Amino acid sequence: MNIAVFRVMFLGLVRDRGALAMTFVVPAVFFLVFASIFAASSGGSFQPRVVVHSPSPDADVAGFVTELQATDAIRVTTILEGDETAARSLVRSGRADAGLLIRRAEGARPAFVILADPARDVAAQILRANVQRAFVVRYIAPAPLPGSDAFTIGPPIDVEPVTGAAAGANEVAYSAGAVALLFLLLSSVYGAVSLFEERDSGIVERIVAGPAGTRPLVDGKFLYLSLLGFVQIAVIFGIAWLVHGVDVPSQLLGWSLTSILSAAAAAGLALGLTSAFRTRQQALTFANVTMLIVSALGGSMIPRFLMPDFLQTIGWITPNAWALEAYTGLFWRDEVLTALTLPLTLLAAAAFAGLTIARSGARRLETV
Repeated sequence: MNIAVFRVMFLGLVRDRGALAMTFVVPAVFFLVFASIFAASSGGSFQPRVVVHSPSPDADVAGFVTELQATDAIRVTTILEGDETAARSLVRSGRADAGLLIRRAEGARPAFVILADPARDVAAQILRANVQRAFVVRYIAPAPLPGSDAFTIGPPIDVEPVTGAAAGANEVAYSAGAVALLFLLLSSVYGAVSLFEERDSGIVERIVAGPAGTRPLVDGKFLYLSLLGFVQIAVIFGIAWLVHGVDVPSQLLGWSLTSILSAAAAAGLALGLTSAFRTRQQALTFANVTMLIVSALGGSMIPRFLMPDFLQTIGWITPNAWALEAYTGLFWRDEVLTALTLPLTLLAAAAFAGLTIARSGARRLETV
């Protein structure tokens, strides 16, 4: 009997391609994604992108920059001259993780200003350590002062925050958006799989008898999940405002648009995913794992700048990344609403695409 039960269950697994994928393929993909993210965030492969501003093509300063570039701990992506505004803009927009302004008086060793985004403080700290190292190698080690310890002599370094809010507000605003999107996606899945419960209870059959088929059912769920998601986001940001001082009221219009479209995108994605399956268990398992992977790649678990470059690139396909980019623009960079056109448009497109896929997939429920 034991063997017979084992054989029945084994054959059921082998014949069910969806179950096979859930059992072996999906966990493997999940592991690969998270292993790559956590390996990078632990410091093994994180190299901050640094923009350097040099006041002039001075040979001495050029030698220092060359020494700075020699380390594997940072990546000097751009070297600018002229106006310092361009360097600040690159850090402020997130295209560089930190910046370095080199300032030098005539006949003196250079002084430095680190351009820091408080939300990426680890990048500024890594840059500071490497500026100190390069300074010692370039200026102190070749001719140390008598009676001094060369490695305790460092350059004058100031830190200049480039974002509009304080460090604490930056981090809280990011956390609010990241956590909101993570739970928004997961809760949308549980609302979306109720399609199968309504099919099994006969509700779908009665709805199909009407002229519009399953479309009213899908559209109604999309509207409900979107509004529920907006309220979820509002609760989290409300706490961030009341407890931590994140200035939501001053950005109310931009925040509202971002939150509504984020909730709609989550609802569309959840409905689109679940409508592709024939059983509730398959849909629930696959959609939950997918939402976790999407949230990880999009920055809801670990900031994306800590990830390897290829995962940062992949992350741009996730609604989390678009929503966090919009929230970042509002609360960190004090950007005007028109500057958020791209992430808001992508969120709206994701919502529409997910709803369209769900409408098409729900027709399968009419015959299953």
